[in-house]
Amino acid sequence: MAGKISRIKTTFASVFGVLVLCGLMQIIYYTPLLPDLVASHFGYQGMANGWMSRTVFVTMYLVMIVFLVLVRMLSIDFRLPQASKYISLPYKHYWLSDDRREHTEAYIGRSFMQFSTVVLIFILVLMQLVFMANLIEPPRINEQAVWLLLGLFMLYVLIWVVTFYRHFGRRS
Repeated sequence: MAGKISRIKTTFASVFGVLVLCGLMQIIYYTPLLPDLVASHFGYQGMANGWMSRTVFVTMYLVMIVFLVLVRMLSIDFRLPQASKYISLPYKHYWLSDDRREHTEAYIGRSFMQFSTVVLIFILVLMQLVFMANLIEPPRINEQAVWLLLGLFMLYVLIWVVTFYRHFGRRS
C-alpha cells in the first residue's frame, strides 16, 4: 500500500511540476507580446470590459501559480488535526479511528493533490484564452471555449465531491 501511494504521489507531483513549468513558459512567452493595458475581464459576447496594467496582470498570474504550489505542498503529507471536533466527515469516528486514520489522511491528501492539479489545468487554459484575446484588436475572448472550460471544470468538481463523499459515506 505504501509503495502504491508513493507512486501516485510521484506521478501527481511530476504532472503538477510540468504544468507549473507550462505556466511559467506562458508568462515568459506572452508577457512581451501583451499590450501595456491588458484586458482582464470580459463581458457580453466576449468583449473586454475590464483592464489592468501588464505588470499587475502578470504578477497576479504568478501569485495564483505560487498559491497553488503552496497548497500542493501542504497536501503532499496531509495530516488531519488530532482534535476530531474540527473535522466533518460522515462516520468520522470510524474513519478517524487509530487503525484507519493513516488511510483517511492518505486518501484526503491524494484527493487534494488531484484537485489542485485540475485547478491548475483550469487556470492555465483560462489564462491561455486571456492571452490569446489580448493579441487581437479589440480584445475578445473565445466565449464558447470559456463556457466549455467552465462546464468541464464544474463537472469535474461535482464528480470529485460525489466521489469524496461516497468514499467516506460508507464503512469499508
